[in-house]
Amino acid sequence: MARLAAFDMDGTLLMPDHRLGDRTIAVLKRLRERNITLTFATGRHVLEMRPLIESLSLNAYLITGNGTRLHSQQGGSDAP
Repeated sequence: MARLAAFDMDGTLLMPDHRLGDRTIAVLKRLRERNITLTFATGRHVLEMRPLIESLSLNAYLITGNGTRLHSQQGGSDAP
């Protein structure tokens, strides 16, 4: 069984207006209910993406800077 699901944000999960659709949000919440760790990847800076991720109220990781940094939602220290 899967334990982690990683998603590209820009041009994949995000709609053209830079928001997540209702159906996408519902699927993400179902994944978390199944104890699957969510990870979102973007080329953007964490300050641009953190409000969107926090608005989901999901415990998730965020990969930013074209893969150069890993942030946790709990306060986000960078992983080497």
